[in-house]
Amino acid sequence: MLSISTPLSTPEYVLSVSNALVGYYSPESPGEPPGRWVGAGAEALGLQGTVSPAALRNLFRGLSPDGALPLVQNANAKDRQAGWDLTYSADKSISALWAVSPPEMRRVIEECHDSAVDEANRRLESMAGFTRRGRGSKAVERASLIWAVFQHSTSRALDPQLHSHCLLINASVRADGTTGSILTKPIFRLKMIGGLIYRQELGRQLRERLGLELRQERTWFEISGVPQSLMDEFSKRRLDVLEYLKTKMRDDAIAAAWGARLTRPDKQMVPRAELFREWARLALEKFGFGPKQVVSLTKEKARALPAPSVAEEIADSLREQAYFRDTQLLRRILERAQATGVSAGVIIQSVKEALKGMVDLGVHDHHHLYTTHEVVRQERLLMEIAVSGRDRTDFRVAEKAAQRFGEALSQAQRDALKSITVAPGDIRVVQGLAGTGKSSLLLAANEIWKAAGFRVLGAAYSGKAADGLAKSSKIESHTVDRLLHQWAKDLSAVKPLDRRSVLVVDEAGMLDTLKMARLVGIVNPSKIGVAFPLKSNVESGGRLFREGLRNPCPMRVNQ
Repeated sequence: MLSISTPLSTPEYVLSVSNALVGYYSPESPGEPPGRWVGAGAEALGLQGTVSPAALRNLFRGLSPDGALPLVQNANAKDRQAGWDLTYSADKSISALWAVSPPEMRRVIEECHDSAVDEANRRLESMAGFTRRGRGSKAVERASLIWAVFQHSTSRALDPQLHSHCLLINASVRADGTTGSILTKPIFRLKMIGGLIYRQELGRQLRERLGLELRQERTWFEISGVPQSLMDEFSKRRLDVLEYLKTKMRDDAIAAAWGARLTRPDKQMVPRAELFREWARLALEKFGFGPKQVVSLTKEKARALPAPSVAEEIADSLREQAYFRDTQLLRRILERAQATGVSAGVIIQSVKEALKGMVDLGVHDHHHLYTTHEVVRQERLLMEIAVSGRDRTDFRVAEKAAQRFGEALSQAQRDALKSITVAPGDIRVVQGLAGTGKSSLLLAANEIWKAAGFRVLGAAYSGKAADGLAKSSKIESHTVDRLLHQWAKDLSAVKPLDRRSVLVVDEAGMLDTLKMARLVGIVNPSKIGVAFPLKSNVESGGRLFREGLRNPCPMRVNQ
């Protein structure tokens, strides 16, 4: 996983041993490896190999490594954001295995971890390394980043926890050799992808170099064969946080972050050699898991697992909404590929190749948006159907009837009721926030339509929503999937629609474009009325269709 600290605002904070930063990272820390420079920005400044504490202090001040020149406009300012701590942590199964491995195998695991950290940082640099030029400038340009990376071995409870603190310096090098501060928002946005790339590369190298079998666990992987009891024993910090959450009766991420901070003990400096001896003794005596059992998990070649299909992930994305972000697709595939051993580079390249055949909808908030040609075609078809039928009067009822059934409604509800029952048009759209009375509106509309001789049928994305629609509006309702399936059969349990039918689709914004197109394709040939109540906070396959419609009223009624 990858976590990112709050800004490290002053060099004094970074240099403070009590705050466990540079003093904690320094080569003098007992038994921990010295830091190392990483990043194209570090290389451009002549920084290679072991981190020099003096150079690190100067960089945190916004100065060149030798302290002679400013690299940023606010160099030496007391309130400047000097850097951020990006911490990559191996899964507990890996840390537990590493803790009790023979020395040579332990070294290989550390090399795999370091390589995975470097790959994740390199990818973050290529995707999110940006700066601006000049005070107040909005022009963004590429930048090379500077990292000081320190590998560490324990949690604050002295459990084995292989992790690396990557100090991202708030200074960068542009293509022309000039320097400036970095933009951090793109890096924070890619935090999850950075952590996934790290784990993907770590898993690949452990499989290739040690033949370890990986097991997919939701969006991460674990090493097969490591006892769960041993992992639990080596997770005392996690138990501390869980106890804190229990006292607060919360289990969300924000509470967990606060719990980790509030229950954090001071860092204890214990030499690695001493820790390894204690971990090995505990694992063998209490759980019967020692070097012999560790070596038995290695194989000459690990079992191959199939990589997720990019095409299938694109299809799944478009079932949720009409478009997707490039980073959203990459994240989905990385989450499902954790145990496959496929390299992150191969996955990233496969996503790039797949996107070449997509429709590029442009850039929004630094992310490219994509969809398929079929979705665009169906969106256009939906618009044509909506426009061609907006003057049709087959489903109008008398205005007096709408007024009589809507007497108990608010003015906004009455306007919406009139729009879907009295105004012309084959397709009507109502959009309202939760609590604005859509259920009461549909109950009145159902009474009006039935009194006028129409058959009213309801549809919804989920069974729960269909049940809710039926209960609140007294409209016979089914899921959209069930209706589409039944109507595709010769003998249907649900009577097909006819020219005197009105179909009410609740939360239509939850439907993807292709499913909406199938539904409208069934409705349109018979000139059957369709009403689509939408939730205003839903982004969906129907979004382009919805925004292309006109004539808003206080409840956002559109035709």
